[in-house]
Amino acid sequence: MRSGFDGTESIELGKIRWCRRPSSDLSLRSGSTSSPALYRFVGSTPLVGLLSYLSVILIHEVGHLVAAQRLGCRVESIKLYALFGTTDFETPWTRLDHCVIAWSGVLAQAVVAIPLVAWVSVFGFTDIGVVNAILAILGYFSLGIAVFNLLPIKPLDGATAWGLLPALLARKRIL
Repeated sequence: MRSGFDGTESIELGKIRWCRRPSSDLSLRSGSTSSPALYRFVGSTPLVGLLSYLSVILIHEVGHLVAAQRLGCRVESIKLYALFGTTDFETPWTRLDHCVIAWSGVLAQAVVAIPLVAWVSVFGFTDIGVVNAILAILGYFSLGIAVFNLLPIKPLDGATAWGLLPALLARKRIL
């Protein structure tokens, strides 16, 4: 913590500095002169990060919901927890349908994440911390979670999703 000559106290985290003025007014300064409204908006980065994180989980579960409904399965609920989410739906008619529903969560994440990662790759991050948090979490973090979710371990979607190729081959033999 540093004390400024004007009586402010500040803590620096990278390029961002939290300042406390003697009047107990909290603001965020990033080096450029901007309006106080922008300071309040940028100061909400942790909240926006949390909402973006929950959005990643929700996007994934909505992918399962849409696929399950399109395949004729009744969806009971979507539940969001701190580290994961679940979509409760009735058992699909075929193993192929179950595999498609498993892949749909990852594909929903990819539909959102890939354009954001491409945007950052071409144009770079912005000067606004909140926007960067959204781009990083809904882009890079979401892709990482999608890849992790495809590990062939029982509670993850990969345990079911990787059965897609055998299910397709079995269906082709039947037809």
